Amino acid sequence: MDNEHTTDPEPRRIGVPDLRSHFLAVAITGIAVAIFLLFVYGYPRLFQSIEASHPDRFQENVANAIAVGDISRAKTIARHASHVRHRDPMAYTVYGNVLLAAGDADSALVELNKAVNLNQKPTNQQTRIPHYFAPARFALGQYYLEQGNPLGAIKQF
Repeated sequence: MDNEHTTDPEPRRIGVPDLRSHFLAVAITGIAVAIFLLFVYGYPRLFQSIEASHPDRFQENVANAIAVGDISRAKTIARHASHVRHRDPMAYTVYGNVLLAAGDADSALVELNKAVNLNQKPTNQQTRIPHYFAPARFALGQYYLEQGNPLGAIKQF
């Protein structure tokens, strides 16, 4: 037998942890902590954004944005709701009212007229007579009245 014996370049010491495995454990822990901190910091902001754009609560969220004076956010929420709920006249009415509050009367009239012109069967009728959405009619009538156009207002009321 040859007298060759191989020697380990770095003999392992029993009971002493490997530096590489220690570094890996620290790195994984650091990454987990960073992800946790990002979640804790980012989730409330992300949740508010998701909640604000939820189409089932758009009226409340628009009212809250207007209450704190954030018309831009109210417009964003109402616009999103009108796109998602494109067959809901209330979404167009709320968006139109927000646009009126923002001073964009031309766009507001377009949205309010979309609400009025949606042909929906009222839940309390069995006929196919178009339902002309009263809140949109009221907003249009109020707008025309404020503009000094009583005949236009009467047509809406």
